[in-house]
Amino acid sequence: MNEFAKLRKIWIDMLFGAHPSSVRNQVIAASRDATFFGTFVELRRTSNDAGVTALGNAHLIEMFKLGYVVRQATAVRRLVDSRKDVTSIRRVVCSMSGNRRLLTRKNVVGYDGTPLDERQARDDYESAANDDETSEATN
Repeated sequence: MNEFAKLRKIWIDMLFGAHPSSVRNQVIAASRDATFFGTFVELRRTSNDAGVTALGNAHLIEMFKLGYVVRQATAVRRLVDSRKDVTSIRRVVCSMSGNRRLLTRKNVVGYDGTPLDERQARDDYESAANDDETSEATN
């Protein structure tokens, strides 16, 4: 396996891997927390409108809000951290930047054997599009 293929596998794993610290999973967790917090805030707002405080006392609510802020700040910090032992967007970008010489058209476009001939790729695309149109017209 060539150097680009090894790095590409590492970069994709860091961005989209199944491990909990992959960038995708970090973003999903932060988004999920934001959704839950938004739901909580809306419930709190509507309970105040009705004059009922069914969501607990003020101290508990403040602790919950503070926990949310800390979790979101930690998530953002983790995503932009550049240390070698952390999976982050910044680390992926720095690694790609440090290996710029490998980011050639041949490696990026043709890593999986895709032909680099632009005319051949365009002809294949147009042929596939025409085949799709023909099959739709017969249905």
